[in-house]
Amino acid sequence: MWGRLSFIGDGWQADLRLHNQRPGQNVSTYLRARDGGGLEIINNAYNFTTWSVDDFGTMFMRGQQILNTDGNLYCTYRNAWMSAILDDLYNRDNGKANAGATCQPYDFAEFGPLRQSTGTTTVDAPDTWFVKGIRTDNWNGDAAPRTLFLRCTRIRNT
Repeated sequence: MWGRLSFIGDGWQADLRLHNQRPGQNVSTYLRARDGGGLEIINNAYNFTTWSVDDFGTMFMRGQQILNTDGNLYCTYRNAWMSAILDDLYNRDNGKANAGATCQPYDFAEFGPLRQSTGTTTVDAPDTWFVKGIRTDNWNGDAAPRTLFLRCTRIRNT
């Protein structure tokens, strides 16, 4: 024999049966020439194409296009191509600061007052606010502040 081994017949879609006769098996798998070029793998009952590749290299599983020649993989569990999943992840990550990044202040407020004369001895800044300083309205003669305000800011990633 020389050249290529060919299975040819008019009106026939060439196939090759691989039969397993190990004890308890007696099953077959069929390799078949795909319409338009390529290869199909047919199930034992010969009623469904479980895997195929077209003439350009695109892969199909159970009739669903799964792998493109550019490497893009279809993820049936997400009903999306891998490129779209990765784009989504990159887009979400792009809005976050990297470890060690400097956050920027975006809002300022003063909370208070703390006033000894009225017995106001506690002032809290709300959640998400950070104290950045203290302000007083004036000083009395012995250099003690009469009223104090907490100067606060909020920060965010930019």
